[in-house]
Amino acid sequence: MASTLVPRIQGLIKDYDPGNRLLGLMQAEASLPVILKERAEPSIAALIKDASPPVASYARRVVDKLEQASGAQRAAVSSRPFLAGISKNDLAGLGSLKEMPSDRLQSKLIEVFGKWLSLLHEHLAEQGPAASVRAVEAIGRLGWTESVVPLVTAARYQRLQAPCVEALAWMSTGEAQRALVSLTEKSSGPARVMALEALGSCNLVDPLPVLTAALEATPDERRAACRALGRLGVARGWRLLYRTLNDTDREVAIEAVRALARIGDEAFAPTIAALAASDQPRIRATVASALGHVYSQEIREAVVTLARDKDARVRANAIQAAVCYHLDHHRARKFYFDLLRDPHHRVKAGAVVGLWSFNQDAAAQVLKTLIASENPVERATAYWCVGQLDEKGAADLLIDALLKEQDPKAIEQALQALDSLRRSEVFEPVRRLILVPWPKIRTRACAVLARVGQMAALPTLIQMLRWEKDPKVRSCALRSVARLSPPDGLSLLPDGNDPESDRIASNVVEGLAESGQASASHYIKRLLVHRSARVRSTAAVALVGLGDLSALETLEGLWPSAPATAFWTLKSIGELLTPRGVKAHPFLATALAS
Repeated sequence: MASTLVPRIQGLIKDYDPGNRLLGLMQAEASLPVILKERAEPSIAALIKDASPPVASYARRVVDKLEQASGAQRAAVSSRPFLAGISKNDLAGLGSLKEMPSDRLQSKLIEVFGKWLSLLHEHLAEQGPAASVRAVEAIGRLGWTESVVPLVTAARYQRLQAPCVEALAWMSTGEAQRALVSLTEKSSGPARVMALEALGSCNLVDPLPVLTAALEATPDERRAACRALGRLGVARGWRLLYRTLNDTDREVAIEAVRALARIGDEAFAPTIAALAASDQPRIRATVASALGHVYSQEIREAVVTLARDKDARVRANAIQAAVCYHLDHHRARKFYFDLLRDPHHRVKAGAVVGLWSFNQDAAAQVLKTLIASENPVERATAYWCVGQLDEKGAADLLIDALLKEQDPKAIEQALQALDSLRRSEVFEPVRRLILVPWPKIRTRACAVLARVGQMAALPTLIQMLRWEKDPKVRSCALRSVARLSPPDGLSLLPDGNDPESDRIASNVVEGLAESGQASASHYIKRLLVHRSARVRSTAAVALVGLGDLSALETLEGLWPSAPATAFWTLKSIGELLTPRGVKAHPFLATALAS
């Protein structure tokens, strides 16, 4: 079954038609065990950056399910030395813990962390600026109702206004959302703008009266209100956005277009497309970009017309949007081929990406021309194309260029393109980068090799550790080895008293925690007595993620001696203990529930 099913799914998710890509994702979702067995996840993950919003959204959903299924598989084969009393038969049902109501876990979290929360409240705005900000961030991540009043009180301090608003937005409770509304009425300037934008996360109170009033205020506040309305996506908000399309301030009108695009309802497409007749290039460029998010075949011709606009930025945005629209084979070849001759590099880049599926030879020739250009901007644009394509042939061109590239900005774009590569076919080209003289490139290559090669990357990464001297590269390689290595491979990692930098030790711990192997706890526990408070707290957080709540004693010991480290640690714990974070770790939910 797998021999025919997986190729069929991969063929659909690589199709140029968004409808077929969506169909492929639906079939993948219904066949998760087969996808995991055949290691087809990278192809699905690549669609998270798809130009079609429905495809990108559905890809995120499928990838989340794949991560959960993969975590359950790891848990089923791991030993659990610190969860005594739970039999191996219980492991088979571990996936059901993912569905446990969050409020049941929340009560346990309050019991475990309640005294720390009180301590954080006492120290708000009493320590140095950095520690106070970390305290606010930790409180927001942990997200308890008792924290609302302390956060609102701390918002009186100017340096804490932005973190407090962000923390309240994170909490997602009725009390926190009412406090956000109150802050918009009491604050002014940048803090009010930030609070207005944060109202876009409100789902338990009605923020529309405040947002409606804000649309009559300053331009900055009107723009923030538009962004919030786009996130809310409610019908009453649409009417407000329609009215704002005619705002006297051009930037506010542009923000309204973006907000409607964010909502993504195809009913808005004709309204947005009508703005393509504007005499202002910025508005036309925004419209061109928005039409790639508000997909509707009815306004396909508007996208094609904008691709021939006199303004280069409009043409570039339009050609990227055109990828979402179904053009028949003959018309697509002509449309993209004509734009290959455009004098602007961004338009050429969009044409290369669009044409690749129809005429790879012609697209590759233009890509080679851009890479060989003496203009670093054109070379950077070519590297962007490679990241969008994620094809072996394009990756070969990128690697050849990186071996010779000297311009810092072009190198940075090339590194971003490397980060976009997800397909296993690019493993061999990327492996050539581990010998380049620039540490930054070797570091990024390590991460890509571990991601696309998985266990096949281990020999290369271990070989690097034998001769690599740069601490940042070693740090990345060690983290990848720690994440991928089976238990007997832990002997390759440095000892807890190794003279490696603290950052390297922390990254190794994080890699071990990401592996999901309970057997890694033996190594991590040795670092609870490391000379560095940062390493000790990182090790404790990792053990908490693996279900060992006894590691909290280490964090309690750090509090009086290194409060700044404790605040930083609590932020990390807060990220673990969001509802999604708790359920993402194979042992933490069990430890809290048992």
